[in-house]
Amino acid sequence: MERSLPEALGLTGGRPLYPARVSGTPLHPTRRQLTVLCGLALVSLGWYAVEPVHPDCLVLSGGYAPGDAPPAERYLAHQEAYGQAVPDGACGPSRPRFRTWTG
Repeated sequence: MERSLPEALGLTGGRPLYPARVSGTPLHPTRRQLTVLCGLALVSLGWYAVEPVHPDCLVLSGGYAPGDAPPAERYLAHQEAYGQAVPDGACGPSRPRFRTWTG
């Protein structure tokens, strides 16, 4: 009986020459894991792209929010002032972030 070359050279011992490829580990993600990861990346990029951004403008309003007011109250006062400045022409309207990427 003839032996194959690896057997003749003693290369078929207890350990394989190359470690077995383990699927599903961080070094070797499965197709499902890659699909989910790419999907999450696309959703995140899409969400970031459609977030509204306001152009730079200075809004002075007669609204009053004390310095120690909760952040939500100060944010609301700022939004009301911005909302009044847009129709007056003092500020441009907000637009999706991706519109600013092309200029």
